[in-house]
Amino acid sequence: MILSILEAAINTLNDILSIKPPPNLGTISPPIVVLSKTRSGMSPLRAANKVLEKKKELGLPTGNLADGSANFDDILWYTAIKAIIDEITNEAKITSSSLPGTQIAASGGNAGGPVVVYGATTTFADGGTIIE
Repeated sequence: MILSILEAAINTLNDILSIKPPPNLGTISPPIVVLSKTRSGMSPLRAANKVLEKKKELGLPTGNLADGSANFDDILWYTAIKAIIDEITNEAKITSSSLPGTQIAASGGNAGGPVVVYGATTTFADGGTIIE
């Protein structure tokens, strides 16, 4: 009796934990997303400088060490950030999809066969994007 109750509880927990969360469709409205075109893009130097600023706030050494030698930790941070940004900008694959129902304006015709139309969206489309 107790064993079957425990097995049922474990099975229920496994079922709950195996549920995948719904995809994040974002909280930024599409007209605002268009403004992202004005961004300057990713910068390894800017990102590394943010790390160095945080190191300074934490009281960690930045710049050349007291004996005048190079701070290899600073160099490592820049190198790692540059490698990550290079991987993202040169190798990332981005897949986007719009949800069905986006309005379009189209024109076209047929010559006795299927109707072929060419068009453009007339409104912003919601959807999702995956970077891999």
